[in-house]
Amino acid sequence: MRTSRALSVAVAVALLGGCTARASTADYPWYADAAALYAAADLVIIGTPDDGERRDVALSESGERLPHHVYTVTVTRVFKGDSAPGASVLVKQTVDDAAADDTGLAGDEPALMFLEVYDEVPASLLSPTQGWYRIDAAGEPVAVADNPVPVTLAQLVRLAERR
Repeated sequence: MRTSRALSVAVAVALLGGCTARASTADYPWYADAAALYAAADLVIIGTPDDGERRDVALSESGERLPHHVYTVTVTRVFKGDSAPGASVLVKQTVDDAAADDTGLAGDEPALMFLEVYDEVPASLLSPTQGWYRIDAAGEPVAVADNPVPVTLAQLVRLAERR
């Protein structure tokens, strides 16, 4: 587990985690494929978030607090990490990301999530664009806007079996 999220970690993941460079308005790494997303995540789950609530979350040892939308996610399936179906996981998104039309988790809509897990604060999506996928009526992940990386349940099962 991680104790804080720092820009240096994001840069290291981008350089070493199989990512490709891409211009962005935020400091998030860009992942080339499902395997890179899977490798970078501490926890990969399908779950259903509640409506969430706005909270100020301390993100560093300095105690700096920033506004986030924090969801309680009920886990339905685990592909990687320390969780189990039926468990709850707290997941945070910055307020701006949570408010965006296609980049905010939606209450009561199942999603595939690639998460960074921390000791003292809620987990974070790897990025607002690539950190989560909607789940369609057939149960398959569907990328949100501006994410060209497809992910299938079959890919996730194969990646989980390799661990």
